[in-house]
Amino acid sequence: LGAPGAVGAAAKIQSDQKAAGKRRDAVRFLGTIDCHWFPEAEAGLIAALRVDRSECVRFEAARSLARGCCCTKTTIEALSICVAGDDRDGNPAENSLRVQLMALEALQRCVGHYQGEAGDPPLPRPEHPASKEVLAQQKEAQPQD
Repeated sequence: LGAPGAVGAAAKIQSDQKAAGKRRDAVRFLGTIDCHWFPEAEAGLIAALRVDRSECVRFEAARSLARGCCCTKTTIEALSICVAGDDRDGNPAENSLRVQLMALEALQRCVGHYQGEAGDPPLPRPEHPASKEVLAQQKEAQPQD
């Protein structure tokens, strides 16, 4: 792992990818936990969604969050950042469409389940940034009468 250049970089990446299965299993478990009673589960799921280098771990985090067990403002914000492909939280922008779409499903479910504080305004229904383009393309492809 300490070798210089490409050999060292490859060894570090291989080591990280070998551990991805264990991280994915841990994320899957955290998705079964009520974040109200175990707030560290929410933190772990958000970290996996926003920081993990393995696409399969980030996907599993989005899938776990789609179960709706951790629908807090913090989770909704992390999902929104993921769906938008944004980096405003200081983490890399999500570049996997598969992860973004699963995060969108989780976000839509969370917005529907979110029990905000008294006086909080209702949350808008989220959409993927590309969804408007896809709908416009589908409309253009329809035969005109």
